[in-house]
Amino acid sequence: MIRSLAVLVGVVGLLAVANTPRAALLVFDVSGTGSVNEISGFAPPPGYFISAFGPGSSVSVETDTNGDSIVGDVSLLGGTLNTSRFFELGALGAISTNSVAFMTGGEGALIDGGIVWSSPTSFSEVGTFRCFGAICENGVDHPIGGWLALMSIEPPTDPTPLGRWDLDAAMSTILGSSRAISALGAAGSPASWYLFGSNDLGFPVPEPGAFALVLIGLGGLALRRCKGPGQSPGRSD
Repeated sequence: MIRSLAVLVGVVGLLAVANTPRAALLVFDVSGTGSVNEISGFAPPPGYFISAFGPGSSVSVETDTNGDSIVGDVSLLGGTLNTSRFFELGALGAISTNSVAFMTGGEGALIDGGIVWSSPTSFSEVGTFRCFGAICENGVDHPIGGWLALMSIEPPTDPTPLGRWDLDAAMSTILGSSRAISALGAAGSPASWYLFGSNDLGFPVPEPGAFALVLIGLGGLALRRCKGPGQSPGRSD
């Protein structure tokens, strides 16, 4: 009887743990605060468009990736960004889009009240667009990928650095973010990027740590060349 009771208590305990929300999981609602920002030479001046993320847009991160119960090591679990956009192109007409972008990959750390991302993320977008006016057939839905050509931009070939996200004290809201590039224009310049908060932190810059490692490596090579073949550092003949 006692053994059966102990087993029952153990099972109930496991079920309770399984159904307890993970404190390390953060889900950020970016609806209305995040946005996709676009520049296109195809459009008349100013040729700059800002479209806020629609309802249901969110990003999920794990803040205890290694499972040691210490919050700090962050990984991106996924993101869903809903957008409905409308581009006025002057005498050429207009373009409207309805799409969903998905985010995968990315690791970082909690530093100074924000997340500093050390590895990039990938974006994939599904949905449709319509053209109005002289540029294409009116009122017909086309796969979202085709609108990139109309806007004279193309997706990046490599995953996108996320840079930094500033968080509020409760770690419930993204206050500002670096620009996550989603499309490139002429000469590979950024033409479209995502922001996950209302404060624009600009484009990410290379991590100082990575640059320092490069300098150390170059210094080691220079030292080896100065010593010449067959000599190790610290040896003199």
